[in-house]
Amino acid sequence: MGTYANVKYRKLAGGLLRWLASKENVEVLTGGKHVIVVRHAFAERPFPIPKLGNEVNKHIIASFQKWLEKLGVCSKEEFDERL
Repeated sequence: MGTYANVKYRKLAGGLLRWLASKENVEVLTGGKHVIVVRHAFAERPFPIPKLGNEVNKHIIASFQKWLEKLGVCSKEEFDERL
């Protein structure tokens, strides 16, 4: 997947976030009514994923993928497969 499109929240939560929660050093929390927070043990700051309606913006998905890849949690191919 070269660029990302807006992703339905159910698809993100049902596949990618559930898989990430099972990974070592990663914690997925609901930070409120419209925010999901992904924390990594070695990251300086958690990654908030805002949810507007039932979709997550494509730019946030792209930034999230780069953040996970930088931390070594998953590769781009693994991310695309779960998404």
